[in-house]
Amino acid sequence: MVDYILSVKETLPLAGATVIAEAQGKKYQAVSDANGKYSITGLPGGIFQVHAELSGFENRDRERTVQVNEGSCAVQNFGLWAINAVEGFAYDQNGAPVRGLHVFLRRTGTKEKFGKQATTNIQGAFRFTQIDPGEYSVAVSPAGETADSPYPRTASVAPIQVGPTSTIEAVTLTLPPPIATRNIRIHVTAPTASR
Repeated sequence: MVDYILSVKETLPLAGATVIAEAQGKKYQAVSDANGKYSITGLPGGIFQVHAELSGFENRDRERTVQVNEGSCAVQNFGLWAINAVEGFAYDQNGAPVRGLHVFLRRTGTKEKFGKQATTNIQGAFRFTQIDPGEYSVAVSPAGETADSPYPRTASVAPIQVGPTSTIEAVTLTLPPPIATRNIRIHVTAPTASR
């Protein structure tokens, strides 16, 4: 028996993946259940090349070599990664791109405050990849204004549905005016001139 737990980026169980074990020209296969678990039973002892497949997901490991001894089992975990992306732009109230801003992709219905993070480039563009399928929002300053993110909490208006192969490109955040900031100059001197 070869027993695996399949997961998406090691966070969510992945159902419906076909797992194939091959040895000496013979193939054995099973499909993962809702908990990401499956078993291939009735294998003779030997060394098997094992891999998983599911449309819309990437298997970076390709194949694993698994030793199954006669009358026993082998256990090994590996993951599949979603081939998807969410991308967009952050602009200020005048339509100018905001660069160097932390943008967060947050799963709907969780207590997670931040989620995945990306930073806008010189054009104000951000991009998230390898996202667990589900419903999300894109947010700025989810914990409130900070020195790194002087903007009030801002989130995408409509929830974003992300599937395993989704490419969502039209997320635009128009930010309200940042909180007022002022420069503070600190001059540090040593207690004595000799130091």
